[in-house]
Amino acid sequence: MTLEWAEIKRFALLAEKVYHQTQPDDALFRGFSFDEIKLKDLEEKAFVLSNEKEQIISIRGTNNIKNAIRDINFWKSKDKRLGIYLHRGFKKVAQAIYVKLPKISKKKDIYITGHSLGGAVAVILAMYLKADGVNPKKIITFGQPKVTDKKGVNKYKNLNLLRVV
Repeated sequence: MTLEWAEIKRFALLAEKVYHQTQPDDALFRGFSFDEIKLKDLEEKAFVLSNEKEQIISIRGTNNIKNAIRDINFWKSKDKRLGIYLHRGFKKVAQAIYVKLPKISKKKDIYITGHSLGGAVAVILAMYLKADGVNPKKIITFGQPKVTDKKGVNKYKNLNLLRVV
C-alpha cells in the first residue's frame, strides 16, 4: 500500500470534525466538497458525507463517560452475523450506528474513518458492510485499539485498512 499523506491528512481532519458536530454544517465542512451531509445525533456520534463519487462515514472517539465505559467493556463476545469474536463495547457502538446508517451506495467509493473508539468502530462497520456485499475502498483509523482476535483478523485481512498510530 502506498502512503498518500494528503489522503491521510484529509481523513484525519474528517475524523476530528465529528467531535465538533454542534457547529453549522457549512462552517464545519468548509474546504470539503460534499453534496449531502447527514449528521446523526446518536449516543455515539457519527456522520455520513457524500458526493457523486464517494461516501465517507466518520465516527467519533471517546468523548464522555459513556464512551469510556464502552472502551473498558473489552471482553470478547461472538458476533453471530460475522462469526467472529469482537470487543463487546466496540461491537455495541458499531451495531447502534450500523442500524441507523443511511443507504450505502455500491456505486460510490466507501471510506470509513475514526479516532480511538471511533477507529475501532470503523473497522467493525467495514466488516458489517463487507458481510452485506459492500466492500469499502479504504478504512483509515487513528489511534485505533484492537477489535478482534487472530481468527477475526484472518477472516477480514482483505479489508483495506490503514491504522495510523
